[in-house]
Amino acid sequence: MGLIYVARACFDPQEAPKLWVRMGEAGKGAPSEFMSTHPSHETRIRQFQEWMPEALKVRAESCGGR
Repeated sequence: MGLIYVARACFDPQEAPKLWVRMGEAGKGAPSEFMSTHPSHETRIRQFQEWMPEALKVRAESCGGR
């Protein structure tokens, strides 16, 4: 949902996976996804890439040429 909210707010959703790449680099030694209450950085990045076409469509509809 966050990726869609970002797109509706006219921010570039393509920046989200880049953020999680940086978070992954900064968070070496994080617990495994199994032991965590949150998805791993790799899972988030993969999901963002899967959902990106929809987010870009929403942004184009919501924001026009911005």
